[in-house]
Amino acid sequence: MSRVVEIRTEVLEEQAVRATCSRLQLEPPEHFTLHHEPLFGLVGARSLATAYAFAATVLPGIGLGLTKVLIYRVGPRPPLPYRRIFLDTAIIIGLAETIAWAAGAWVWLGGPTPYPSTWFPDTKTDTIITQTVQVTLYLACATVSSVMAIWAAASRSQLAAAEKALPWPSGNA
Repeated sequence: MSRVVEIRTEVLEEQAVRATCSRLQLEPPEHFTLHHEPLFGLVGARSLATAYAFAATVLPGIGLGLTKVLIYRVGPRPPLPYRRIFLDTAIIIGLAETIAWAAGAWVWLGGPTPYPSTWFPDTKTDTIITQTVQVTLYLACATVSSVMAIWAAASRSQLAAAEKALPWPSGNA
């Protein structure tokens, strides 16, 4: 379920990039029509943005989602509640989106992009802004997800240590 939330968020984020560029009177982002091959016969910017967002989220998401379940729920240590998985997913999405949009705003306000120029398919301002948002989003998701996974593993270890200290059986042993 948390993967579905992440997929929907990524698709909405792609559409938000397009709408934001339009409102800021930048050229509409052509990133998906000029710099990507058509997928499954899709040629429109909105369709390609949705398809690429889906692929970029689902493909790595399957492996990361399974890893998350293993870290949060599997093994001899007490499992973390499902509520924690959903809360952590919301935190990951919120932080990653905030960081990505802040990076895009920084570039839009005239700041330098934090990435090498070779990472951009062209030098148009709108492409640099949207690409900065995209790359930052992927890096932020990986970083925040890793931190949350370490925190979850530490939380499970603390729960296990607390249960060992109990003078009565906890039922999880």
